[in-house]
Amino acid sequence: MQVQHIGQRIRGFYRVAPLGHLWDMIPRDAQRRLDILRFWDKHGLAAILDAFGVSRRTLYAYRRGLRQKAAIPQLWPPAHARPKGHGSRGPTPRLVAEIRHLRTRYPKLGKDKRHVLLHPWCEAMGVRLPSAASLPGRPT
Repeated sequence: MQVQHIGQRIRGFYRVAPLGHLWDMIPRDAQRRLDILRFWDKHGLAAILDAFGVSRRTLYAYRRGLRQKAAIPQLWPPAHARPKGHGSRGPTPRLVAEIRHLRTRYPKLGKDKRHVLLHPWCEAMGVRLPSAASLPGRPT
């Protein structure tokens, strides 16, 4: 007995079939945006600003995104791509001042020894100590 596939004689079936599961799935952020827009239509602008904490500009961006994607929330891109736990760039100004103080006091001290001297100061001040490799080596 010969087994026939479900889309054997349907033109373009196998090209579209891998996307079939997406029709019923709405990403969480897209569902949240859709809920916010529905709440906005029902309760107005003042209520939405208090309830969800989004700005007016963001609301209009959500509405524009929904119109551009022809009311298919599955096609909305994610809200943002930046990681939530991003770190700040560079050391704090207090740490920079302490590093400069150590440079003037011990001008020929290397990174590793300066790192050892900075450790008790950072613990006392509550500042995160960067690694020895990220400390500047020569005075600028």
